[in-house]
Formats: sequence, C-alpha cells, structure tokens
Amino acid sequence: MLPRTLVIHHRCDGCNLTRPAGVEPFIKWPGGRAQVSWLLGGVNEGNPCNADAYHGFKGLDLQVVDLAAGFR
Repeated sequence: MLPRTLVIHHRCDGCNLTRPAGVEPFIKWPGGRAQVSWLLGGVNEGNPCNADAYHGFKGLDLQVVDLAAGFR
C-alpha cells in the first residue's frame, strides 16, 4: 500500500516523462492516499526535462520546500 503521498507538480512541465496529464491517474490509483499541489510560474529555460525548466521548479524553491515541509 502506498503511504500518504504528496505530489508536487508544475502545471506547465514539458518533460515527456512527467506530463501534467499523468498526475490525475496517479492520484486516483492509491484510493485517496495521495494528493497533489500544483505550481505555476518560475523559470523555463533549456531542456524541458532538466533543472533549469519548469520540471526542476526553477525559481520556485521556497514554495516547493514549504509544501514538502508542511505535508503531514
């Protein structure tokens, strides 16, 4: 069984492996044990699968840390 899980995802993530459309099926899979926090904004530069893009939450560090640290 999946433990309670927080998915932090960027609405504009352009990486082919982590498209936003894949989040909803994952959230439904464990029957309510997962939740998502969506982010917008930040910086999007270069390869969409790297840290300098939305995929890496560039420019959103504080928001990501706050969400993760506050998850209980």
